[in-house]
Amino acid sequence: MEINLLIIVAIIFILGIGYAIGYYFGKQDGIKEGILITPILLREESLRKGSCVLCQQDKNSESLQVNKEEM
Repeated sequence: MEINLLIIVAIIFILGIGYAIGYYFGKQDGIKEGILITPILLREESLRKGSCVLCQQDKNSESLQVNKEEM
């Protein structure tokens, strides 16, 4: 009877460790994906609105235009 209890506790402990490891690595992957996709989403929303979502400037504003000399 004690061996069965020990086996059950060991299985629950191993599952808990597996859950914690999966949670940690999943969270890290989510952070990396968020960092990569955020600029794309901001750019997409800015193009839809016609103005910068961060600074609220119009897309035709001089400060947002790139001169060919700067490139």
